Amino acid sequence: MQKIILILFFSLLIIGSASAQDSVQPGEFIVEPPTLENLGFEWYIEEGDENRNATVKVEYRIAGSGNAWQAGMPLLRIGDEHISRAGIDYTTPHMFAGSILDLNIGTEYEARFTMEDPDGVEGEAVKVVKVSTRAEPKAYRKGRVRHVYSQYYTGSMVSDHTPKMTGENARQLGYSFSHGYMVALIQAINSERQ
Repeated sequence: MQKIILILFFSLLIIGSASAQDSVQPGEFIVEPPTLENLGFEWYIEEGDENRNATVKVEYRIAGSGNAWQAGMPLLRIGDEHISRAGIDYTTPHMFAGSILDLNIGTEYEARFTMEDPDGVEGEAVKVVKVSTRAEPKAYRKGRVRHVYSQYYTGSMVSDHTPKMTGENARQLGYSFSHGYMVALIQAINSERQ
C-alpha cells in the first residue's frame, strides 16, 4: 500500500513539474520606434513555454475614442532559431514579436496584448500601451533649392528657382515642387533650342 502511495506521489510531482515548464512567464515588453503607419512590439518570455503553445492576441483602437477594439495579427512566437551566415552567428531569444499595420499617420493608439497558454500564464498576462505613429515629416519652410551637377555634365542646366509651393501636406508639396522643376527644365530646353 505504501508503495502505491509513493508511486502516486512521485507521479503527481513529475506531472506538476512538467506543467510548470510548459506554463509561460511573461518578461520584458518593448515598444519599437514607430513608423508613419506601423507600430512594432516585442514581448520576451522570462521562462517556460517549452511546448511552444503560448499565443499573444493583439487588439488596437484610436486612443480615447472608446471604439470597439479591432483585432490585429497575433504576435509571432520565436526562440532558438539560429542564423549563421556572412559573419553573423545569432540565436533568437524566446519571445513574441509583431506589428500593427496600416494605421493613420500621426495618431495615438491604444494597443492591448493578451498572452494565453493552455498550460497557464504566471504573471501579467495583459499589457495595454499607448503609442503614436510618426507624423509626416515636413520640409524646412525657409530652405533653399539648389541644383547640383557633376563637373562632367554636358546637358541643359536649370537655373536656380523656387517653384510656387501649394498644398496641404508634404505629398502635395512634393508634387508641386517636382511639377515646378519640370516646367523650369522644359523652359531651359526650349530656350536652348532657340
